[in-house]
Amino acid sequence: SDPFFYEDDGSLTILPSNVLYSDQHFQALFQLLQPNDGILMFQAETYNIPSNLEVIKEWRGTLDNIGFRNARYGTISIPT
Repeated sequence: SDPFFYEDDGSLTILPSNVLYSDQHFQALFQLLQPNDGILMFQAETYNIPSNLEVIKEWRGTLDNIGFRNARYGTISIPT
């Protein structure tokens, strides 16, 4: 679910799902997964849109800072 969207008038609306993208949420996931070397798979919508790619880079930096090892990109291309 998207963390926000832009209204027709250009204003930004923050959605409740925004908490899923917060540092606190990622830290909680790390604490749950870390004792058993768990794996977090995180899906982004697309890497073809520059603004999405910037956010993906921010998430990767956040995961690195929290302590996730080997935060990597992956892709599955689905033709439409």
